Amino acid sequence: MSYGAGDIYDHDYRLWSSFTWDVFQKNKVKGTFHNEVRWFENISRVGAYVIQPKIHYQVANGTEIAFGPSFINLEKEKAPNNNKIRAEFQVVQKLWQISGHSISMRHRLELRWWEANNRETEPMTRQRFSYFKKSNLLPSLLKIGVSNEFFYDWYRSDFNENRFFPINLVFKGKDSKLMTTLFFQVRSRKTLEQWQEAYIFGVNIRF
Repeated sequence: MSYGAGDIYDHDYRLWSSFTWDVFQKNKVKGTFHNEVRWFENISRVGAYVIQPKIHYQVANGTEIAFGPSFINLEKEKAPNNNKIRAEFQVVQKLWQISGHSISMRHRLELRWWEANNRETEPMTRQRFSYFKKSNLLPSLLKIGVSNEFFYDWYRSDFNENRFFPINLVFKGKDSKLMTTLFFQVRSRKTLEQWQEAYIFGVNIRF
């Protein structure tokens, strides 16, 4: 059996580099554009490209809804140009915030379609829990946090992925709009009824 680059979890190290651009904001509506490059096999080669435009709407204080497509090109051993398209709908809720501490949740529904196969659309739900605390341990450090996200695959009726972020560091200059997030992720994926891991370093620049 041949696995794609995104499905081989053999305790290798990876890098996800990305930027997010706040395209516009008017009243409660905001548009964003996210671009990502993922490096596989101990950061030796590019394995995936991700493009995500989104529209966000602030429903109420602490609650936001967003929707938009994702376009993903994932390198595979037998299909170098294997494209995936997702329609994404999400709700972000800030559950608790006091004295520099915050807890939030993100609920997301994804409708996934693979170019490489003829199966019907595959629905996936994702639930992310995050905790952040304001910090000044390092220069320009805004906050530090931990988060976890788990996936439920409705096509296969199974929990098949978990992303644990034991460390998230968010940096922002005092008079700058630029925000940089550094993170480390343990990404677990169930393949053939066995859980396997990959270790991911990440950087996101938002402006």
